[in-house]
Amino acid sequence: MSLALLVKTFSRTVTTAGTRVPLSVPKLYTTAFAVRARSANTGIIYVGDVSVTSSTGMFLSAGESNEKSASTVTRGALQLFDLSKIFIDASVNSEGVIVEYVAEET
Repeated sequence: MSLALLVKTFSRTVTTAGTRVPLSVPKLYTTAFAVRARSANTGIIYVGDVSVTSSTGMFLSAGESNEKSASTVTRGALQLFDLSKIFIDASVNSEGVIVEYVAEET
């Protein structure tokens, strides 16, 4: 029996610049994901861990994206990303990202 994978998407907005928000609430585990700054953004989106700010971290200009995929197996299990532990912040109010991730078909 084979397992089907789906690609799902959602958006996340930073209402107030300088206030980091997690990519997902609640926890969301995946083997691969991409974060794309909305094309209408006028400022910069910063991506990182809980210490990301509106001026530090990996940055994305409007339309830019960054992709990650898990390929490490530890103790026989594929490692997963928890999107609730990845944060974004913005240099301009009400700007955000589109998140695309791999999920198992249910």
